[in-house]
Amino acid sequence: CDASTFSIDAKALIERMVNRDVACRPDILQIADADFFTGMDIFSLHKKTAYPLDVGSIAPTSDAKWSRRQFSSIWAPQPRAYNIGATSNHSSKADNSHCAPIIEGGEADEEFLPRQNAPLLTKIRE
Repeated sequence: CDASTFSIDAKALIERMVNRDVACRPDILQIADADFFTGMDIFSLHKKTAYPLDVGSIAPTSDAKWSRRQFSSIWAPQPRAYNIGATSNHSSKADNSHCAPIIEGGEADEEFLPRQNAPLLTKIRE
């Protein structure tokens, strides 16, 4: 798109909207009052028929470099080889701690909800 095809009012509005200082950017009411939108009700633009987007007939070109890379192992997570039934060559307890069973503590006998909230569950039906 050539910048010379934009009106002066459009360029001024865009420059204000993309200001680096957020405090200097216009809000929606200031945008509605901009010279670019003179004579338009911008709050009802969404009700109008959309412009057709099927302009142009150039098909996208394939990127040969990406075609080679897209299935590369760099771009995909690599599965790990797990040997579940094998014994470890390491004999220290620290190395095998991740294989140890989780021992239940005192929380096994606790209820999910405090007892005063338990009667509320009887009112729940499918």
